Amino acid sequence: MRIYSFLIIIVFIYCGQSAFPQKINYRKYKNNEKYRYQLTVETYTNGALSSKEISISEHTVLKDSGFYQEEIKWLKKIRYSGKDSTDFSLYAKNIKPYRISLAKKGKVLLPSLSIPEMTGDITDLNTFFVAVSPALKMQNLSNSKRTLELSEPVKGTFSDRVKILKGEDCTVVSQELINSTDSVLEIRTSFSPPSIFCLTPFLQIVSNKIFNADNNFQMIQAAANSKVNFLWGVESFSIDSKIEPNTGKILLGKMTNRLQLKARINATPDLLNWQIEVPVEIVRKIELKLLPIVKE
Repeated sequence: MRIYSFLIIIVFIYCGQSAFPQKINYRKYKNNEKYRYQLTVETYTNGALSSKEISISEHTVLKDSGFYQEEIKWLKKIRYSGKDSTDFSLYAKNIKPYRISLAKKGKVLLPSLSIPEMTGDITDLNTFFVAVSPALKMQNLSNSKRTLELSEPVKGTFSDRVKILKGEDCTVVSQELINSTDSVLEIRTSFSPPSIFCLTPFLQIVSNKIFNADNNFQMIQAAANSKVNFLWGVESFSIDSKIEPNTGKILLGKMTNRLQLKARINATPDLLNWQIEVPVEIVRKIELKLLPIVKE
């Protein structure tokens, strides 16, 4: 009886795997489809929870330039800090609608980051979509090829020109097919420090290794009295995505973003003088969740 049950399990596993296609499909959109995502961000600074933010985006599928795109508008944002909460929904609603696409010919580009209160939400949502985009080759995974690594580092720049004056990071991207069934694909996308230094340093000190990997992150923040904060160090993050196989739609994403940094506080704009230099460790735990469809 035990042998018979064991064989049944083996057959079930084999059939389940063989039902999975040899390659992952590109995103299949349905015209005028509308859905929403909830983005939850918990930020820990030097081990302590410093803030939690929840925002909601609405996506409408439209056809433009010969392929389908998602037009995104933001509906809501709440920030929690200790026992206090602040409603940033007015800032969310003031973001102009913008478009991205996971279609084969599509692109996932950042819109203009003109409202600092929404910079993190927009860039985090963008990162979840970039992770499963054609540009990062997720569609090349299969049961016979479960891992891949991009040959060239991915360099990114970011700035809202108000709070984040200048920012740059550089990572090596790898993809892994964790699990595949008829109902869900589980993909892990890792963004790791490259084996060689790949930034264009704002200051020469950025090129000096201070942690267990070469620095791959640098940022200049606005501070009070015409001063700035200068941060640099090592960044890594990984995203576990659950994807609907038939449509390629993201059902759930979980990201862990780690930064080991040095920070020069209240520096002069030329970065040559500063008040104090301190170590900073930031861990961000982020979840992107597809919300149930609500008929209006």
